[in-house]
Amino acid sequence: MILSILLGCQGYVLTEVDGASVDDTGADSMLDGEEDDGTWDGAWMEVLSPGSGDFLPLDETSSFEAVIYYADGTEADFSDIQWTSDRDEGWSLLGSFIEDDSLDVGGHAITAEALLPNGDRLVYTMGGILVQHEDAGTYVGNVKVDVSLSYDGVDYSAGCTGSVTILVDVYGESAAGDSTCTLSLLGYDQDTSYGFNLAVDDGSLEGAAEVDLSLFAYDFDLDGDVGEGELSGIWDDEILGYVGVAGELEATRISRSVGKE
Repeated sequence: MILSILLGCQGYVLTEVDGASVDDTGADSMLDGEEDDGTWDGAWMEVLSPGSGDFLPLDETSSFEAVIYYADGTEADFSDIQWTSDRDEGWSLLGSFIEDDSLDVGGHAITAEALLPNGDRLVYTMGGILVQHEDAGTYVGNVKVDVSLSYDGVDYSAGCTGSVTILVDVYGESAAGDSTCTLSLLGYDQDTSYGFNLAVDDGSLEGAAEVDLSLFAYDFDLDGDVGEGELSGIWDDEILGYVGVAGELEATRISRSVGKE
């Protein structure tokens, strides 16, 4: 059983496990036959970054920094700190300050661990760290559509607005969503629907706005942008040479969640 665990926030010190020192091999404690003079007794670790719940943008450099303190609060010159992730088994860092951009997407619990010369093991875990593309997430907003046509020499126009939800995937490579709204045209209410399947490339959106006007469906080329939590796009073309359709998409990110990873 664990005989001594000193808790500090999410960090703790293991001094003895199942009646034996955590360093029962002697390989990592009292190196080169040095005697334990008590210097490291009561030492503790503070992780400066990242913190629990932090967001780390995919493929962008983030800092991993931890400090070991002696019992009196003096900073120790100790850099043999191992960093691991519960999600990315192939990811590992060694050092007290490291800049790294190699964590894969997902929710991570990052652990910093240090084995002190006296055999004490300091462990500090930060949970809920999210890694994904900066633009990924759930966007909510509106789609505005204007339809115009000429019939028996008379010009008609109608417009409608519908809510829309767009998901940008965790790698920031695609965006997809749909919307509906009702157009009143030529004395009839027409239920219309809109689907969006877009490619994302360095902040630019390109792809199709799939417009279903009940009487006919058509794919429009959409151009747009995404960045800093905002997403927008426009499309404008004619169907059958006489029905003009123009649309505008505006949405704001409400969550970094995309429903699934």
